[in-house]
Parts: sequence; structure tokens; C-alpha cells
Amino acid sequence: MPAIQGSTAWVSGAAQGIGLALSRELVAKGANVVMADLMEQSKGQKLAAEVSQGGAGVAVYDQVDVTDSGSLHRSMVDKPKEAFGCCAFIVINNAGIAVSDDAGEAKMKAMVDVNLMAVMRGTYVAAEAMRAAGQKGVVINTASMGGLLPLPETPAYAASKWAVVGFTLSCRPLKKSHGVRVNCVCPAMTQTPAVGAFFESKFKEADANHPLLQDQLLPEVVADAYIALIENEKLNSQAAAIMPQVSYLHNFDFVGVTMQGMKDGVKLPRRAKL
Repeated sequence: MPAIQGSTAWVSGAAQGIGLALSRELVAKGANVVMADLMEQSKGQKLAAEVSQGGAGVAVYDQVDVTDSGSLHRSMVDKPKEAFGCCAFIVINNAGIAVSDDAGEAKMKAMVDVNLMAVMRGTYVAAEAMRAAGQKGVVINTASMGGLLPLPETPAYAASKWAVVGFTLSCRPLKKSHGVRVNCVCPAMTQTPAVGAFFESKFKEADANHPLLQDQLLPEVVADAYIALIENEKLNSQAAAIMPQVSYLHNFDFVGVTMQGMKDGVKLPRRAKL
């Protein structure tokens, strides 16, 4: 995995929130960044030009629909080569949306397509591109603390993020087969204009003094976690939980949980033999 300085990165959902904060930090550290988003092309180009002023790296904008496999492949594989002459060895599948569980089937499907399907497809496209280029790299997927804990406000959103965590933890073999580490970031409530604003309104509906409203993360703080996962080559198939008070690598202790369950759990009846 090359150092961030002089490397090429691809970031989805890069026009706002965490994606924008991360693009700024990568450019500040000397990386060249493809900022992928749905924002109209001319506005995106202006934003990328502004981001480019913040460091030694260069940012370019690419309008892309991450739910369209052709558009995603073109953006992840062709755009970095066109703009910077090489493959992107830092790939951040960050685009995400949130909708209420009663929003209707079409919107629910769109959420799953963006939050999960695009992440899985993007991970595999990136891994194949890196292997073809003969270069090691890293993919980081954006999950959520709602992917580690229950989220009664919108179970469907939680399901999409639990799936991202499970997918990421199951990608460990890609390091051996493709030279690609895959990790995910699970932020607590973050001040972003899309997903963050959605949950702020949800929590206010339930309780104007909801504790999660009192201590929200800034996108810049969350972006630091991505940088840490990029720079630490020992981290593979890890979920980094980012909270206002503490950040940590989530410990999925299957053996410990299983043994505790056998010790304290209630035995369920076996199916009767026919």
C-alpha cells in the first residue's frame, strides 16, 4: 500500500458531509482524488477546484450513479486513469441515503441499492482493478453505529448498515487473493446535510432532548478515522466504531459469545424426529 502522499484515491458521496471532509483531508495529505457524486457536473467541478486549493494533491469531480454498474465501473476504473494516469489504490465507498421505513418499496429499494449493493459492487470492482494493476491497496466502506447496534427509528436503514459490516468482515480473503485490505467505519450521529439531518429530525420527533442530539460528530473527526485505517497496513476486515467519547475497533468475539451462550442460554427444544 503506497503512502497517501502521491497516491490516487476515489471517494463516493464526495460532494458533502463525510465524503467531502475526507476528500479535503486526502488532498491536504498530497493525494489525487476523484470525487464521485450525483451533483451536477459543472457544480462538482467548481467544488473539486476549491478542494484542490487545500493541499499538494489535486481533486477532480466525476458525476456518477453508484447504483448503475456501468457508471460505477467507468468512474472507479477509467476516471482515475484518465485524470491521473493510474488506478485508484485508495477507494472509499461512502455514498449513502436514509429513508423512513414507511417511505414505500421504491425508496426502500433505492436505499438498499446505494447503502449495500453499490458498496459490494464497488469493493469487487476496485479489488479487480488493483490486482490488474499489480498494486496493493485499501477499500473502506461507510457503515454506521446503526450497523453494530439496534436502531429502532428505522430498522431498514440499520439492516443495510449491518449488512455492510458483515460484508466487510467477510472480505478478509481479498488481502491474500488481490492484495486489498477492506475495512469499514461505523460513525455515531454525524452533522451531515443528508443522513445526519434525517436522523436529527427522527430523534427530535421521539424526544426533543434525545441524548444523541447533544453530542454529534463533525465530519472532519470521522474523516480522521478513514485516514487511520488507510495508513495502518495491519488493519484488515475491521469495523472502526467512531463515537464522540471514544473510538475503537469493534470486537466480534464469536467464540466468546458462543461459549457464554452455552453457559447461560436457554436450551431450545430440538425438532422432533419424524
